[in-house]
Amino acid sequence: MRTLLIWCLVALPCAAADLTAMVWGGGATRADAEASLASFEARRKTWAGALALSKGFPQIVESSAVAGMKPGFVVVLLGYCSDAEAPATLELLKDFDTSIYARPVQGGAASCPKLGADFSRTATRVVKTKEGELRGLFLNGTGGLHLFLQLHSRAGVLLESAAFTPAQLQGEGGLCSASVAAEGLVVALECDVPRGCPSVGHVSSELRYRMKDGKLESKEVVTSRDMPPCSGE
Repeated sequence: MRTLLIWCLVALPCAAADLTAMVWGGGATRADAEASLASFEARRKTWAGALALSKGFPQIVESSAVAGMKPGFVVVLLGYCSDAEAPATLELLKDFDTSIYARPVQGGAASCPKLGADFSRTATRVVKTKEGELRGLFLNGTGGLHLFLQLHSRAGVLLESAAFTPAQLQGEGGLCSASVAAEGLVVALECDVPRGCPSVGHVSSELRYRMKDGKLESKEVVTSRDMPPCSGE
C-alpha cells in the first residue's frame, strides 16, 4: 500500500489514504446488515467496555460506497486502521469474535478499534478437539480479570459465547483473587475463607472450561485447602 504524504502541492489534490476496514458482518441487503449490527450490540454489552470504537462506529455502509470493497453488499464497519495498526488490531478483534475480517480500502478516516482505556491483554488460549474449538481471551481490567469465550464447531460456526466479569470469577464478596493459570482455559483462584472466628482459612482452586457435546462446560477443582481450627476447637 502507498503511504499518504502529509504535504501535497497546492495545484494537485492529495490522494486518499489506503486503510484497512474492519468488518463485523453484513449481507446482500440492509436488513442483513441491521441484523448483523444488532448481534454486535448484543455481544458488546457482555464485553464490559473492553472494546472501544471511535465515534460514529459501528456503522452500516454500502460496500459500493467504499473504494476497494466488492460492491453488492451492505456491511457493518467497526473502523478503519492504518497499515501499521491493522495486523495486531485484526488479531485482537478475532479474540472477541473470529468472524470479524479485514478489507484493504481507499479512503476513510483513521478510526481503529482499540482495547478500552482500563484494559490490558493478558493471554489468548485456544483448545481444539474433534468437536471444534474453544477460544478464550483473558484481559485485566476494571475490577480484575475478565474472560471472554467463543465456542465454535469444526466448521467454524459460533455455537456459544460467554463473558465472565471479575465479580463472577471471584465470587460474591470478592474474597478470591483470580489470575490466568499457566496453561489451558483455566482461571486460578486464591480465596480467603472466614470461619466465623478470628481464624481465616485459605483455599486454592481452578475454574476449568471445556467444550463437551457442543456446549461450554465449567468445573471448579480445589487444588489445596488450609483451614486452621478456631481457638478452642
